[in-house]
Amino acid sequence: MELAKLRGEVARWRAGAPELARLKPAAVDTNDSFTRSVLAMTARAVELNQHLERMPDKKIPELQLLTENDWLSAAKEAKFDADADIRKARSNLRKLAKDRLPIDSALLSFTRANNGQLPSDLAQLKSYFKSALDDTALVAVFARYKLLHSGTLSDLPPDAWIVAEKAPVDKDYDSLVVFGNGFSTSTRP
Repeated sequence: MELAKLRGEVARWRAGAPELARLKPAAVDTNDSFTRSVLAMTARAVELNQHLERMPDKKIPELQLLTENDWLSAAKEAKFDADADIRKARSNLRKLAKDRLPIDSALLSFTRANNGQLPSDLAQLKSYFKSALDDTALVAVFARYKLLHSGTLSDLPPDAWIVAEKAPVDKDYDSLVVFGNGFSTSTRP
């Protein structure tokens, strides 16, 4: 999610609150603690995104998979007091994004459609990839991962890892994600 989008959300909330209050005086009160907490959490999400924007090398294309709830959840847990806190917050955001990556289900669909044959290139998963990522983002995502096996699925144990993230963005804080045929997990580098 872009900084401008998050700022737009905050602006819409602030601009819409008085109008909504006028239409339903009892329903919305910008002095209400709930409203204030939602606005504060949105501002924290904006701050988290600003920290990410300052270091574009710490961004991954999978971040585009995050929902507004993911950003708010990450912002709720984030601390910005020290560099280590900020690195951990960025790492948590990247983990949320990688958790939304459907490589495992794309592998499962691919192998079912191809009589157990594994892809020889990650780009072959593209048509089985159900996500909001456009072609450019998919190419960038696939570049961050590698195939660990080729051939047929029957040549592998059922719990074999087939695709793995090549390297962590932050070696001290990030985990690596690995994918099997219909399952995935995170591991320490």
